Amino acid sequence: MQNIITLSFIAFSVLLILLSLPLMFNKIKPNWWYGFRTPASLNNPEIWYSVNQTAAKQSIVLGILMIIVSLGLYSMGDMTVDASLIINSLVATTGLLVIAIKGVATIRKLSSK
Repeated sequence: MQNIITLSFIAFSVLLILLSLPLMFNKIKPNWWYGFRTPASLNNPEIWYSVNQTAAKQSIVLGILMIIVSLGLYSMGDMTVDASLIINSLVATTGLLVIAIKGVATIRKLSSK
């Protein structure tokens, strides 16, 4: 079971990194499906590209951190499945929450200019 949890979090981390790359390089135009979508970011390309580039860089760092945590927990061997699941979930949730809060702060800052 530990193998499945580790592989699942690594797969999620790799997906997060891969989905962040086009946003980091400003390859995705404002849209309703993919990216940091708020009315302010969708209505202003400057805000869209800035917030998505920043959030993408942070998401890549989070993805790498999640891989390190997953492999570290797996290598501990005596970690229970529940503990591993909780720790991995906390890292992912906390990281995504921080990225969202920073993204909203970036949008507010750019909108006030």
